[in-house]
Amino acid sequence: MIPFVFALLILVGGSNSSVVKFSLLQFPPLVLVVLRALTAFVVLAPFILKTTRITTERKTFNLFLVNTLFAINWLTFAIGLQKTSVTMSQLMYVPTSLIVAFLSAFILKEKFTKTQIIGLSITIFGALIIAFESISGTSNSFGSLLGNAIVFFGVLCWSLYLVLSKKISHIYSPLTIIFYNFLVSFILASALVIANPSARNFDFENITHVGFLSLAYIGIMSSSVYFYLNQWFIKHTSAFFSSLQIYPLTVIASILGAIFFHETITLSLIISASLIMSGVYLATSFQYVKRNKHG
Repeated sequence: MIPFVFALLILVGGSNSSVVKFSLLQFPPLVLVVLRALTAFVVLAPFILKTTRITTERKTFNLFLVNTLFAINWLTFAIGLQKTSVTMSQLMYVPTSLIVAFLSAFILKEKFTKTQIIGLSITIFGALIIAFESISGTSNSFGSLLGNAIVFFGVLCWSLYLVLSKKISHIYSPLTIIFYNFLVSFILASALVIANPSARNFDFENITHVGFLSLAYIGIMSSSVYFYLNQWFIKHTSAFFSSLQIYPLTVIASILGAIFFHETITLSLIISASLIMSGVYLATSFQYVKRNKHG
C-alpha cells in the first residue's frame, strides 16, 4: 500500500503545475483559487467534521496566521504561473526543506550545520543561473523573472507555513490545519475577487467542459486527496520519506511541461536543476542517510 500511495502522490503532485497552468487559460487566478479552495473544502469537510471539533482555543490567531500563509502560497502560485513555466514553477519548490531549515534556525532556534551551509551555497548558485536565464529570455522553460519572483515569494510563505505549523502541531492535528487552510484560502481569495472588478465580473459561460474537469482535478486530486494521502504517508513512514517526493515530482512536471506547453529542456536548465537538487539533498537528505547509516 505504501509504494502505491507514494507513486500516486508523485503522479498527482507532478501533474499539478500543468493542470493549474491549463486552468489559468480559462479561469483568472483569483477565481481559480476561490473555486479550488471551495472544492477542496467541500470534499474534505465530511471527513474532518466527523473527527474534528471546530475550535475556539487560545491559539486561534496562530492557526489563522498559518492558514493565511497557506492561502498566500496558493494565490502567488496561480498568479506567478501565468508568467513562468511549468518546469520553473515546480523547480522553485525544491529548496523548500532547505529554506525551512534556515528559518527554523532563527524561529525555532535549531542549529544550522556546516553541511547545510554548503548545500545552501550550491542551491543559491543554481538559483542564480535561473535568474540570469530568466532575464536573458533565451528559453521559455525559465519563464520570466517577475513570474519566478512571485512564485518564489509563495515558496517563502509555504516554508514559513511549515515552520509555524510545527509550532502549533501539539494543539491541532494535521488534518485540522488542512481543513482551515482550505477555508481561509476560500475566504481570502473571495475577498480579493470582490475587490477586483475583472475577477468579480468573470463570465463562466466561456468555460469549456475540459476547463471544469481541470478545476475538479486540482480541487479534488491536487488538493483534498493529495494533502490527505500525504498525511497518511507521513504517519505510516516519516516526514523524510515524504520529502523525497520532490525529486521525481519535479522530473514529471518538467516532462509534462515539455509535452503540453512545448517548454524546452536546455543544458542550462539541467545544470541549474542539478545544482539545486544536489544542494538540497546535501543539506537535508544526506544528513538523514548518514545518521541512519552509522546509527
